[in-house]
Amino acid sequence: MTTAQATAPPPASVLARIAALQQMDRAELHKQWAAMIGTTPSGTSASLRQRLIHRVQELAYGGLPSRVKATLDTVARRDAGEADRPTEKAPTPGTRFIREWRGERHEVTACEGGFEYLGKRYRSLTAVAKAITNQHTNGQLFFGLRKRKE
Repeated sequence: MTTAQATAPPPASVLARIAALQQMDRAELHKQWAAMIGTTPSGTSASLRQRLIHRVQELAYGGLPSRVKATLDTVARRDAGEADRPTEKAPTPGTRFIREWRGERHEVTACEGGFEYLGKRYRSLTAVAKAITNQHTNGQLFFGLRKRKE
């Protein structure tokens, strides 16, 4: 298989290539992985096969638009606990945030990797503010750690 064939299979051959991948053993999948992706594969035969099938389709029909990839990367970093860009230092575990809202006192405690409110753990002050107000509210603003920009 030439490099041109490995990087851009004609759409008519996509089903044939997928069918071939379905029949390959682990050694053949590793060989295909090296040819199509260029790294050393890891994982089960099923996961290799699934990723290779996706790659065949991606090469034939195109991948995700760059803006979608950027959005997915941002969501993945956020879900992994990383900020899009470092903003403020996390509060010291044990720090208490107190806010009175609608006549009720709400107390939140910073802990390692998040915040605790009413015995439940939250990843951010924004999540706590949302639990309190039942609407999206910036946690930094809600707890008075930041002022609104004029």
